[in-house]
Amino acid sequence: MEVSTEDIKAFDSQKYFNSFNNVTGDKNGSFIIEIEDTELIKKLYEDKIVLLEELLKQKNKELEKYHSKYGDL
Repeated sequence: MEVSTEDIKAFDSQKYFNSFNNVTGDKNGSFIIEIEDTELIKKLYEDKIVLLEELLKQKNKELEKYHSKYGDL
């Protein structure tokens, strides 16, 4: 399953998990999370980690260029 960067950026875990509060459960309020949902969440977070790692690499390269040009200030 491919996930776009827009989907990752738009994913709001707070909204997603808060939506479970509206689900009617048994007497103790428990509910079942579908396996497909947890796999999707896992994939979204894995893709988000990859995206953030790439952004960090990009920023580090920019800082290295700045440091090589201006040195320690």
